[in-house]
Amino acid sequence: MGLKVPVQMVRPATYGGKVHRYRKDGKAVREIEDEATRAWNFFTALYYKAGGVPWRLQRRATDYDACFVGISYYHEIAGENVQTSVAQVFNERGEGVDEQGFTTHQRQYLQYLAATPEQQCNVERLAIKLGCDAANVRQEIEPYLIELGLVDPTPRQGRGLTEAGLSLVANLCEVVVTDGGAQS
Repeated sequence: MGLKVPVQMVRPATYGGKVHRYRKDGKAVREIEDEATRAWNFFTALYYKAGGVPWRLQRRATDYDACFVGISYYHEIAGENVQTSVAQVFNERGEGVDEQGFTTHQRQYLQYLAATPEQQCNVERLAIKLGCDAANVRQEIEPYLIELGLVDPTPRQGRGLTEAGLSLVANLCEVVVTDGGAQS
């Protein structure tokens, strides 16, 4: 992940409709899914990795309390070992999150506030920096940060980073957050 760009790899056996797993004796273990299911899964993954959210329930951001983890499994050809890894981590909105539960926008929000004079800024400027509108910042990005005590509203629609927020930003490890989740 040196380029910080999500990648989708597809083997010819996957889209070609051939058997792609074999037992030690050479017999096929399973057939792949039907063509429509493969197409749906492939294009949904591409859409998601390109920054889209294929599903979205409109709710208040403070109502979210779950995190979903996609796990990838790999069976060795010999069939003796199974390896696993975290493939994706995302919240109920379908946004990729890091190991602390922050979305890309929330992490950028905190880092931008920390870099501003006196760690304060108005919502409109934050929205421009994040590439979204002020309503999105107020409804989707800020509530969790305010709830955690990392950000405080200031006079004149401003936002300020609290001591806890400043401490968190100072201690952030180098974690790249993609739309598919956190990568170390």
